[in-house]
Amino acid sequence: MLGFGEQRKVDELEGKLRVVLSGSDYHAVRRAIDELNEGTMHLAELMMDAAVGSALRGKNMAETGVEEGPAAPHPIGKAEFS
Repeated sequence: MLGFGEQRKVDELEGKLRVVLSGSDYHAVRRAIDELNEGTMHLAELMMDAAVGSALRGKNMAETGVEEGPAAPHPIGKAEFS
């Protein structure tokens, strides 16, 4: 899934989080969590693509249970010109 460089970066970010977790600096922990979250974004995208692809493989639109796209919570009003 991930390239070697990406995997290494995620491992480094995880290690950094583990180190700061042993301390008491909330802000350092929050930064490390945010950095790990950002660093794993591509992995999450790959996993989501794989899951959706697997769930929909071999199905046509009628078999997905999706009738139409999402409905707007309210209709868009027509513009009024004077």
